[in-house]
Amino acid sequence: IAAEGKGFIVIGSDTKGLQAYTNVRVETNMEEKIMKVSKHVCIAVAGEGDIGTEFIDRFIRTLKTTDDGVNKISEKFRIFCRKEFFFKVADIVKNPKSPEFIVAGLNKVGRTYKEPAIYYMDSSSAFYPGRRKKYAMTGHFVIANYLFSKYYIKLAGQNKLPDLIAKSIYDTGRCDTDVGTKMKIFIVDSSGTRDLPEIYVDGLYRTWEQEGEDPTP
Repeated sequence: IAAEGKGFIVIGSDTKGLQAYTNVRVETNMEEKIMKVSKHVCIAVAGEGDIGTEFIDRFIRTLKTTDDGVNKISEKFRIFCRKEFFFKVADIVKNPKSPEFIVAGLNKVGRTYKEPAIYYMDSSSAFYPGRRKKYAMTGHFVIANYLFSKYYIKLAGQNKLPDLIAKSIYDTGRCDTDVGTKMKIFIVDSSGTRDLPEIYVDGLYRTWEQEGEDPTP
């Protein structure tokens, strides 16, 4: 999930990974689904995570600067993904499954990075960046979509978006075994990108679990 605040972006995901074999289901809880691409841009991956994270790793190595805004990064990533997916993966694998990406961050206005923007990308549109207004989510997002439609307007201007994203992921994980309740949350603002301390995020959802508290008004 990625969401816009006033001059900042919050982006979060669970850390659960799944591998299905014949009669065997293997789960991990160490997946890095959000990667810092430039000082003010992150890319999150859902779906085919192994392919997606490899795409992002390779893409980062092609960048000549770490100071591009989200508009430039999304366009460069579109070109990169088209080449990698359609001219490499699709040549080897018949009907390959596509990873899904959310590219989120800030654009420079004058001398300051302060204009938030969020894009969704997958192979169905040849990885053309689709601009999402206010927030974007992918993966298992029914509960998250409900919570955002109900609370986003109230919370967007209060710097409480990390709470809303964490609650959305946590509540989804309690209902859907494909989603974990352990998560990573990043904030992108004019100073750059930082991840919230694990102990802070962990404390949020443990409080809800033990006391049934709802951080939303």
